Amino acid sequence: MFILWNNSEELASDEAELGPEEFAEKLHSQQKLHEQQLEMLKYMRKFHLDDQSAIFERLHHQMEDANFDVEASIFPSEQIQEIVRRSVSPLFRPRMMNPEPTGLGLPASDAI
Repeated sequence: MFILWNNSEELASDEAELGPEEFAEKLHSQQKLHEQQLEMLKYMRKFHLDDQSAIFERLHHQMEDANFDVEASIFPSEQIQEIVRRSVSPLFRPRMMNPEPTGLGLPASDAI
């Protein structure tokens, strides 16, 4: 309950400081960022849990390096594929639930 109250207070403070137009812009930017984060998480679910852990570890480092700027909380799909490609051991291939092209160089028939 405290988190909701705190969030409401923060929003009211932002609205008072920014004015209506800038506040609406900020809300729109936050909504777009949340949508991008959701899409990234949906995409990540296609990979094996070990690969997801590697992605989250890399994301954590990226956010630390950016002093936890929210813009650093997104990886494009190409970067996720590169992380997975680099984290794959010779004895292990990532499990893809949807064998769409992944940039991993595996034919769809080889996807597990």
